[in-house]
Amino acid sequence: MKIEKACSNCGVPFWVARTNVWRDNGTIYSRMLPQHRMVFMESDNLDGLFSNLEIIVDRPIKDLIIEAKSKATREYLRPLLRRRRGRLVQLIGYRRMARYVASMAALMGYGQIELLDFSPKFGRADRMTIRVRNIYSLLMFCGDIKGAAEAAGRPNSLRQASVDYLIEKANQYQVTVFVSGKAVQEPEEREPLTYVNKPGDFQLERCPQCGTPTEVANYRWDLALGTINDPRTGRRMAIFGPATIDRTFEELEKQLGIELDDVIVEAQRRYIHTALTEEESRLDKESIRLQLAVRGLGNLTEMEPGEKGSINLRIENPCLAPILIGLMLGGYEIATHRRARAFWKIEEDGDLRLTIEPQEN
Repeated sequence: MKIEKACSNCGVPFWVARTNVWRDNGTIYSRMLPQHRMVFMESDNLDGLFSNLEIIVDRPIKDLIIEAKSKATREYLRPLLRRRRGRLVQLIGYRRMARYVASMAALMGYGQIELLDFSPKFGRADRMTIRVRNIYSLLMFCGDIKGAAEAAGRPNSLRQASVDYLIEKANQYQVTVFVSGKAVQEPEEREPLTYVNKPGDFQLERCPQCGTPTEVANYRWDLALGTINDPRTGRRMAIFGPATIDRTFEELEKQLGIELDDVIVEAQRRYIHTALTEEESRLDKESIRLQLAVRGLGNLTEMEPGEKGSINLRIENPCLAPILIGLMLGGYEIATHRRARAFWKIEEDGDLRLTIEPQEN
């Protein structure tokens, strides 16, 4: 079966339905890597968040984000590639492998990816040039390709890579990654990030043919452009793993030398004010619960009014917590037309406890 084939009932590509499972507990997990959590989110959110972070910390951070993402990607890929490194490429060839990866990228909403040139001479000055169109996040992609190039090195011989990009025209870039002969120290391996995975009882309505939530069928896949769009809002979506985003924030925190959780919350709050409408921001528990579950951000189990217009929420199985908190905070402000503040903590059982209250004038 071609991976581009779509479900005849709901229109969601079968590859997406068969490689990802939307569980009844507010999470999405990969079927290929059952411990690997996924999210289905607005891709513009990433670059909007990064732009606001740069403004708040008052220094250029684009290169830092690429470097942080490359380390996160390398850490994720390195153990996977140690035993299988190069075997598939040797069997089917670089260009055929690149076409397959490009097809998967389009299905995930990452944009169009085209291999232009490469020099696969491991241990020398390797080079690969890729053309990307409609890319979901240029900074994330540059970090991914740099980290992947470094992860592909021989065991105990990590090679330093660099990445550069050239703007060809609107929404189109040439990205070139260089792998030098210079060895760098192999980082100490950390345990993979895992997320709380409590059972849930949120029964999503599903397509009877492919099992994907019917809400997901409202989105439109354009495989020629490599995009997933929400026709109701015009926003782009993408499917990606939250672990590498969380690791990116950890690395960025080290490079900047500051704690970032509250900064990310504020950056996300500002982005939400540019992205959501008042209609989308209604403080309706079931609507919010559905939207969080479809995105794989967690299971909203409690949402109760508090004193002076505040609300108290409990979210099981949360991920990307600062982004999630900024989303809820910004949405509350849009709905109430009042500036607010958030108080939150992660409980011992992994639940996110969140209180949002209006600020005094």
